[in-house]
Amino acid sequence: RNYPGVAIIYLPFFQRFGFPIFNRLNNLKHVKNRYLGFLLVLFMALTGTMKAAHLVGGEISYEYLGNDEYEITLKIYRDCNSTGAPFDFQAAVTIFEGDGTQFRNILVGHGPINTLPNSVSNPCKVAPPTACVEYTIYTTYQILPPNSTGYVITHQRCCRNNTINNIPQPGQWGNTYTVIIPPNNIRTGNSSPVFQSLPPITLCLNDSFYFDHSALELDGDSLFYELCDPLHGGGQGGGGSGPNTPAPNPASPPPYTQVPFLIPYTPTNPLPSNPGLQIDPATGMLTGKPTGLGQFVFAVCVSEYDANGNFLSKVMRDYQFNVTSCVDKYISRIVPQPQRPDTYCKGLRIEFWESSISGTSFWWDFGDNSTTSDTSRMRRPTYTFPQPGTYTITLVIQPHTPCADTTTTDYELRYPVNGEFTVSGNLCFDQHQILLTPVNPQDPEATYSWNFGPAASVTSSSSYMPPPITYSNRGPHIVSLQVNSPRCNDIHFDTILLGDPPIADFDVSILEGCDPTTVDFSNLSTTYSKATFFWDFGDGNSSSGTSPTHTYSQPGLYTVKLKVTQIEGCLAEDEMIKTALIRINPTPVADLTVDKTRSDIFNARFNFSFPAARHNSYSRLETGDGRSYEDQSFVTHYYRDTGTYEVTGYVENQFGCSDTTSLVIRVDPVVQAFVPNTFTPDGDGLNDILMPAITGTMDYHFSIYNRWGVEVFSTQDPYVGWNGLFRNTGEVQPSGVYSYIINIRGINEKILNLNGVIHLIR
Repeated sequence: RNYPGVAIIYLPFFQRFGFPIFNRLNNLKHVKNRYLGFLLVLFMALTGTMKAAHLVGGEISYEYLGNDEYEITLKIYRDCNSTGAPFDFQAAVTIFEGDGTQFRNILVGHGPINTLPNSVSNPCKVAPPTACVEYTIYTTYQILPPNSTGYVITHQRCCRNNTINNIPQPGQWGNTYTVIIPPNNIRTGNSSPVFQSLPPITLCLNDSFYFDHSALELDGDSLFYELCDPLHGGGQGGGGSGPNTPAPNPASPPPYTQVPFLIPYTPTNPLPSNPGLQIDPATGMLTGKPTGLGQFVFAVCVSEYDANGNFLSKVMRDYQFNVTSCVDKYISRIVPQPQRPDTYCKGLRIEFWESSISGTSFWWDFGDNSTTSDTSRMRRPTYTFPQPGTYTITLVIQPHTPCADTTTTDYELRYPVNGEFTVSGNLCFDQHQILLTPVNPQDPEATYSWNFGPAASVTSSSSYMPPPITYSNRGPHIVSLQVNSPRCNDIHFDTILLGDPPIADFDVSILEGCDPTTVDFSNLSTTYSKATFFWDFGDGNSSSGTSPTHTYSQPGLYTVKLKVTQIEGCLAEDEMIKTALIRINPTPVADLTVDKTRSDIFNARFNFSFPAARHNSYSRLETGDGRSYEDQSFVTHYYRDTGTYEVTGYVENQFGCSDTTSLVIRVDPVVQAFVPNTFTPDGDGLNDILMPAITGTMDYHFSIYNRWGVEVFSTQDPYVGWNGLFRNTGEVQPSGVYSYIINIRGINEKILNLNGVIHLIR
């Protein structure tokens, strides 16, 4: 912000590289009753002076903030694709008094660089992506005391694009953007109008456009819109900052030169258009319909008047339109039938495909004049036509919207051509006659070509239905049918298998056995084509396996049947029955019981009951200790030693069928303990160790105590005794009487607790 007597230079270079003080200076908006005491170095060498053809347009406006303070905004548009200079690092904004006297010159840095959206007013069109315009805003805050002449705020910059079509030598003309602050006798503290919308980049050739070019006015004044003259400023001069250089610094004072137009173009007719380019003076709506391609400069001015009709200010937007051939955003496309050749012969039910651009909603008409329901709103609909023929298919995308687009294409539908045929008749060689019938109905436009092979009675035929065919030999014979129609064709091959009826035969692995017996069946049948098999085992069970296995679980005499059925070629069957083929004999049951399964050695007599011995030809009972008894149904046996014994019973009947059973018995030792009452641990090798004699124990605990109740020995091992020392390793224990306790759990779970006294003599 600049104030009288203080020079403050805004340097975006420092702002970009993060110097906080300059950020604060750039953002400072209101400073009252004081001046800044900083004088910054003026980097005039950084001000852009390169000449270039890159400018698209610009505008300048201001807003009154109060206390004589104004926010001045300069907006510059440039061609993104230009090879010329970028946006000026700092733009010179010059303020003149109303009589042309320079009041102040400011260098202003710019803000972020933005890109205009490349959209067009017609929502159904898309502009080519090549056009690109970017813009940036230069903003400064200035104290401008009221005066009797007002102020003129100006920025000048050269040059325009060399490709502009409606002005002569376009690259030689620059731009002047200027705005007026009225004198204080008309108004003090006025805000200028500000255009509300960013301008479009592209206008579409031969397409009407509507653009709201209205401005925002903060003071409630009246606005008047018109097409006006663009203004020239700057030039192609060399270095320095004079008025003929690309970036004058300061700008030249008014009045300003108008940019000339080539005939037939004028400021109010700046481009070829029918109807011509017009702006509504009250609303600012800009309309037209361009009829020629190119780049065209024009200017829109909005003038501001107060309630008394006094002129206050005028804001001008100097800009360049690109008129180009836009493309439709929505394009309806049906995938044509030549790209889907399979649909010619697919029949009367067809799925339709679309390849539209940007389509999101669809309406199909399938051209079936026999109904009014031949429509669909699906993306990929399927329709069944009533008969063959050629139908015109219509697709509308985005129906019932301004962007609807329609396309049509023809589809020719025919019945599918299919060379398949059926084979009937007897295919057994000794009595065969072959009938061949096409699957599809006869088509009067189609031709038929049969080939039956060299061994056939008729080798070929062109009839739809050929005559019955016979062959001179067995085996496979290849038959083909080719069907040709004006557009479709197909060929089909099939094999006719001629052979003889099957011959059933089989064998078994076992003819006689004991129940249960598993028998393997071997299929010895002769077949000439694919066949099925059915086995009946004679016991109510069956199988369809080729060579099955079956278990007979009941005694009896069984008849076995095998049926063989050929299911290809010669459709015949054969059956073999073998009566009373397999005999299954009963198996005896070895039923063995015993009166008890456990006892001790003092009661080692066991009584075995073996009733199967009475009903069969042979039996044997083995007691597990080396003894056996034959053909006895009741056996009493004494065991002479302790232990576990497996007793086995075997029985065999008159058919040689046998059975075996077994059981386990246990003979336990008797739990006993004998404790000597005296021992003499004097080392002479006689009676030196006190060890009880124990039999039949599982758990054992032996303890000895002296007369004061102190335990002098203890063990859980029945083979360890007391040697007369304290716990067998300590001091020698004196002669005397000692008490003992013995706790025993026997093998038969019997508990035995003993106590008494012993005498130790030395």
